[in-house]
Parts: sequence; C-alpha cells; structure tokens
Amino acid sequence: MSKSSSIGDGPNASSALDSSVKNTQTLSAKSKYAIVAFIISGVAGIVLIALGITNMFGSIGSLGFIASTAGGGTLVCVAIGGVLLIAVSNCKNQKQLSESEKMSTPPSGKKGHVDTTAPAKSTGISESAGNIDPIQLLNISSEKKKNIVDGRLSQKAVKDEYGALKKGRNIPELCGFNQWSPENFNLLTPGIAAIATLLSDKHKLRNLWVCRNLSILQNRLQEIQSLPQDQRHAFIVPTHSSKYSIGHKKTENWEQHIVAICVEKVEGNMHIYLLESMVAYGNEIITQDQINLDEQKPFTEQELMLAFIDAAKLDRDTTSVYTSAIRREFAGGCSTFALRDALYFLRDRQFTKKLVFAKSRASTVADTSITLPNTRIDLQMITALPPQCMQLTQSISTVEKYQKEYPDIANQAFGSDGNKTLSQNLAKSTVINPVANRRENHRIARAVLKYQCVILELLKCATDSEIQSLIGQTLI
Repeated sequence: MSKSSSIGDGPNASSALDSSVKNTQTLSAKSKYAIVAFIISGVAGIVLIALGITNMFGSIGSLGFIASTAGGGTLVCVAIGGVLLIAVSNCKNQKQLSESEKMSTPPSGKKGHVDTTAPAKSTGISESAGNIDPIQLLNISSEKKKNIVDGRLSQKAVKDEYGALKKGRNIPELCGFNQWSPENFNLLTPGIAAIATLLSDKHKLRNLWVCRNLSILQNRLQEIQSLPQDQRHAFIVPTHSSKYSIGHKKTENWEQHIVAICVEKVEGNMHIYLLESMVAYGNEIITQDQINLDEQKPFTEQELMLAFIDAAKLDRDTTSVYTSAIRREFAGGCSTFALRDALYFLRDRQFTKKLVFAKSRASTVADTSITLPNTRIDLQMITALPPQCMQLTQSISTVEKYQKEYPDIANQAFGSDGNKTLSQNLAKSTVINPVANRRENHRIARAVLKYQCVILELLKCATDSEIQSLIGQTLI
C-alpha cells in the first residue's frame, strides 16, 4: 500500500482505481485546455458580432455585415456547446471514478464487513517488487536455520554482513542501532515493514500496518471509528519512555521499543488491544496522571501509547481499551514479538475470545481502575493470552505457570494445520543455559536472527526500487 492509501484498502491499492484516477486526471487536464480554447473562440465571436454591428465590414444588410455576424454567432454557439459537452463528460468520469472506488473495497463475507482472514488479493509483490517470492525468502536455507538453532550464527556476523550489503544502496536503513539488543543491532521500522509485507503476502492477510510514529496510529483510530463497517487491523508502533530515552520528546519517532496494537471493530463497537510484551522496568505500572502529551511529565512506554489513543478522542460509549499484564519479553526482541502478535491476531478470528480479563484493575493509587483522562475510557487488563502468543515467552517458568492457571486455553491446538500445542512447541525451542543453569525458550531469539537473515537475502536478490516498493506496502 502506498503512504496515501486509506484505512479501508488492503495492503495494496486497487489497480483499477489507480487507472481510473489517472484517466480522470488526464481528462481533467485536457478539459482545461479545451475550455480555454472554447472561451477564446467565444470571445472572438462576440468581437466579430460587435464589429459587424458597428458597420466595420459594411452597412447593415451588406454581405460583410452578414458574414461577420453569422461567423461570430457560430463561434459563440460552438464555444457554449463545447463547454457544456466538457461539463457533461467530466460528470460521467466522476461517476465512473466513484464506481471504481466502490469496486476497490475488499471482498467481505457479509454486507458491511471487511474480512481480513479470508484469502486476500496479492499485495502486488510480483508486479511492483520484481520476482520476490515471500515464501522462499521467509524460508531461509536449512544451513542457516541449523546455525541459528545451534547458536553458531552470531549477531556480530549478521551485523557485519548487513553493513557490507547495505553500503551504497539507495534505500532506508532496514536494520540499525537498537539499544539493549545484542550488538545494539536489530530491525528498524523500514525493515519491520519489509518483513510485515512478506508475512502478509505469504499468509494472504490484509491490514497489517507498521506506523512511523504514534500520531499516525491516532489518525487511523479516528478513521476506523468513522467507518460503518466491521474492521480488523494490526498496527506495529514505536514507543519509548522518559526513563530509558532521556531527551527524546513524546512526539518524537524514537524506536526504543516496538509493540503490536490490535484493533477490532464489531457492530459499531471498537476494541483496542495493547499487546505489550515487556511489562517490566517500570512499564508494568500505568499511572493515570502520566497519560498525557505534556513534555514536562515523565512517562512509560505504555503510558505514551495510551496518551495518543486518548488524544484520538474516541467515543467512550463505543470504545474499549485493553492492556496486557503478562511479561513475555525477558531478553530483547520486541519487534519480533510485535510482528508475531500481529500475525496471530489477523490469522485467528477467534483470537480475542481466547483472552482472559481481570474483573477489576489493580492500580498503584487508591483507585481500583484507571481511566484515560480526556475520553474517560476505562482501561481493562488482560491476564491471559492465547497459547500461540505464550509460546514466544522467554521465561519457561512463566509459561509453566500459565499452563497451570489456564489449562483450558493453554492446551488448545493452534497453527496452520491446527495440531500444534504449546508444550510441543516449547520442547523444540527450550535450551539449557549452562552459565545460569536454567532452561530458556529461544523461539524469539531464533526468530530475531531469522528475520535479520531474511533482510540479508532481500539485499542480495532485490533492487533498490523493489525493496522500496516492498516497504511501501505496509509502512504508513
């Protein structure tokens, strides 16, 4: 999707609509020149008539008089008729454009419903980004997979290879400085968008977006609220805190931390889910007085996201906002958590039915609930996530606690074939850390390296324009 696409489009704008717009713009430009020509003709006709009446070409009734007035009258009639014809033609073109816009609306399972899990139109990768095969790119070589699993592929090696491949390329930085990541190196927003586009195309999904900043999220929420249809969108957004990003303003696009915010609108009611993975280091606490855009006040990563949601001025009666209380991130990888969470949400229409919510929200103050200051929307707390999200948790003990507390949810099968379980997936990604003498889940650590390797392969096989097109599909 291009940067200017509306929320109702899929990841790719309709080619029919684009063609209609271009044709209309061409006709409009030609019409302007034609109207000018007709006006000049009309003026010339009026001048001829005026000169004839003043006996410039002979007395009234003479051949010169008749020729001048008749010729002038003809020019005036042609001018008036031409202008009217152009007006009618433009009206027809505008009507055709409106019809094209209607046709560009994604197919739906029922009237007024945008179906984001049914097979979607291709995002146009094969047309706009050359012959890039998302499945082939995402399924990296078995040798690299083995090196990742065995721990032989170092973060430094990936970083060095990226630097060599990216040098001299006319594209945004796909990876770069990310504090607290291994080697302070990870995906940046354009790189996340490239991966998001590949995932969208592979799984035939719509409405997976990567926001440059939180102001864009704010605007998109307002647009979703104004649309009558049901909606499902996943936004991957950057956020930061005053504690760990000193000197960076609230309105600044600072990628200290990445989170997936999933939005579902059903029968006019909008539900906004902040799937925060790193609920720690002060970010587990939400203080109502700190949910604002006042640059003088401190803020956490969650409070900053909530401040922009509050600034959207959504309808309190039809909007619900939920935040997660489950810490899954213990060793970095926030952008990969966000990509996976967004993917799971869009692929599973029953995703929100697998969430568990607290009956009341504990607060750091005397209140038992937290309310967004401007809209007065009460925050609700998520206490359990679907098993596909919990398989990413880097702490084995946290997952085992989840399995004991929520056995009905934890034992549900998931995956494209519907026969994977949380325990089976953990068995594949659990390793023993000999230094700390503990079991660790390396699913996210491996996925982080995998996505970075996908970026390396992309730099090897795609041109600059193809990579730019790939990024533009989902970056807003």
